[in-house]
Amino acid sequence: MQPLSPLRRRANIRPLEKVGLMSQPQMMSGDRQIAMLLQQALTHLKRREFAPAETMLARALQLRPDHADALHLMGQMYWVQGRFAEAEELYRKTLAKEPARAEAHVHLGQVLHAMGRYDEAVAEFREAIRLKLALTDAHFGLGLALAAKNDLAAAERAYRAGLAQPRRNAQHVAALKHNLGVVLTQQNRHDEALAEIMGAQAISPNLPNADFNRGNTLQMLGRLQEAEMAYLRALSRNPLDLKAHGDLNRLLYRLNRPEFLASYDEALRRHPGFGALHTEKGKFLFLGDRLEDAREAFARALALEPENAAARDGLGSVLTRLGDYDAASREFERLIAAEPGQIDARANYAECLLRAGDAEKSAALSEESLKRAPHHQLTLALWGLALRKLGDERERALNDYENFVRVYDLKAPEGHSGTDSFNAALDEYLEKIHHDRREHINQTSRNGTKTSGDLFGAGHAIVEQLRARIDEAVADYIAEMKAKDDHPLLARRKAAFGYSGSWSTRLADCGFHTNHIHPTGWISSAYYVAVPDAVKGDAEGQGSIKFGEPSFDAKLGDGARRKVEPRPGLLVLFPSYMWHGTIPFRSGQIRTTVAFDVIPR
Repeated sequence: MQPLSPLRRRANIRPLEKVGLMSQPQMMSGDRQIAMLLQQALTHLKRREFAPAETMLARALQLRPDHADALHLMGQMYWVQGRFAEAEELYRKTLAKEPARAEAHVHLGQVLHAMGRYDEAVAEFREAIRLKLALTDAHFGLGLALAAKNDLAAAERAYRAGLAQPRRNAQHVAALKHNLGVVLTQQNRHDEALAEIMGAQAISPNLPNADFNRGNTLQMLGRLQEAEMAYLRALSRNPLDLKAHGDLNRLLYRLNRPEFLASYDEALRRHPGFGALHTEKGKFLFLGDRLEDAREAFARALALEPENAAARDGLGSVLTRLGDYDAASREFERLIAAEPGQIDARANYAECLLRAGDAEKSAALSEESLKRAPHHQLTLALWGLALRKLGDERERALNDYENFVRVYDLKAPEGHSGTDSFNAALDEYLEKIHHDRREHINQTSRNGTKTSGDLFGAGHAIVEQLRARIDEAVADYIAEMKAKDDHPLLARRKAAFGYSGSWSTRLADCGFHTNHIHPTGWISSAYYVAVPDAVKGDAEGQGSIKFGEPSFDAKLGDGARRKVEPRPGLLVLFPSYMWHGTIPFRSGQIRTTVAFDVIPR
């Protein structure tokens, strides 16, 4: 989701972005020369002619260094230019002269938000509201800053308070309603969210981001055809909207539609020089194992934008898959030399080196990367493979399959006669919220479906009953950890924890999970809701979860290090960096799981 906000440079959720340039300066002085300079500066700024505007404002401040209008206008110019530290200094000087200027508090709050200083931004917006209750931008900015702090309930209150103020500007009402819809979606209140977003569009049909956010909300409600239409409408308005392209094509893939990737081709016909379109299409082609097409897409992106890091990383990964390890290494080395902090690219290079048989260099690269990002789960997983290849005893301590893979039989929640009846009811409920026709293109399941959004906290009463039992097991898993400051799993040990993601997967005949790790977790999981009869006691381990086998041929000479046979009511917990996958099963029955990632708090 993306709200409209004054922070398009950093917006990830799309709120409406209200960065007005400047209004007519308040003439606090009768000094005609300063008034003339300010008017000239304002004229230049409205044309985005920054150099002459800065000259005019500098002259005004030479005449009167504490002139509040000149300071404020200079601050606004710096804000629009992205010169945040200088803008902050000017706004603070303005407020030192005129502490009750509410608009200056708003603008200072916007700058602080842009610098990631959300608590300070909240304080400025609240002061602006205290001074001028009906100031729309203050309520708007307060909601954005609170949402950035993940205080969604407070953000909702801020937007509702803004909507409660008397106003005549319909655009302000639309922007507030739209962002209210976004925070409601983030709270899994999708019906309410859709009503607010549609209400915003009724007021302002061309509202930026609204079609995109409506599409996301419709997806969460399982109204997939309507979601597709919303994304297409967003792209008709802005063919270069990469997020709309991405979400549309992920949806089309899951619906098994022939129009998959067509939106990129249409946009490229109109904008052939926009390299990011080639890059994003290349990522999908890579995920779909269309390697030659992906190589062509990344190469085209680099021809247009030689410094495009994502395209170079993608090209290196494609060349790795194609077995051209020397060429892949050159791409990764060029990228890492230009941007040493590219941890994902470093991990992809470490994989390339492992595939090429150079475990020693791969291990060294991973160790250097872990100094920069100690909890990067893929790097830890690749480091473990390199150590294993080298016969380094540190690998055993890293993975310790016997102690770190733990199995729990969860008791049925209160109100259910037993585990079997609870899981049967849970399976029936979960089936209703699986809306797709196939797996997500960037996920590990094959011949199956996955729920969208977070399962926990989404208002599913029976899921929350399960979560209470899961909380108990996770707390026990953590309590059993032995403190060890130099171990990537144990060093993060904290009694308090939360969930960075939760979902359900349903696999059909021949379904399985490819070998993988969980990049955003600390502890990961599989809870078995329903398991085919064919899995029970099968000599070949059909449907079993296996640990220690990577997603590619690392030339280890051995396979999985541990396997667990699933059964309904069983919860398996393990480190998120641990390689794991499942063995395919043959059955007309469905295998249903609930999974999640735990993070320390």
